[in-house]
Amino acid sequence: MPKILLFSTLREKLGIKELQLEVEGTVLDILREMEKIGYPVGDLVLKDGKVKRGFIILVNGKNIVHLEGLSTRVGVADKVAIFPPAGGG
Repeated sequence: MPKILLFSTLREKLGIKELQLEVEGTVLDILREMEKIGYPVGDLVLKDGKVKRGFIILVNGKNIVHLEGLSTRVGVADKVAIFPPAGGG
């Protein structure tokens, strides 16, 4: 089961810091499965079928931008980390 790790404001908005899902497939499949079980991560992370500006999604420590984007495969032993845009000033 892939482990999903959420950080910063995502953690606060969704009320969880990590979960494991009974699904394999792509990063997009993972996000859709999270939606199905009640975590509206898609609305927060995606816009027009793409990752919103400033969000970073890592699969096993590698940015999906440098892999296959939302089509990056996620296996049962993988870790997916989702970071919202950094705030501050």
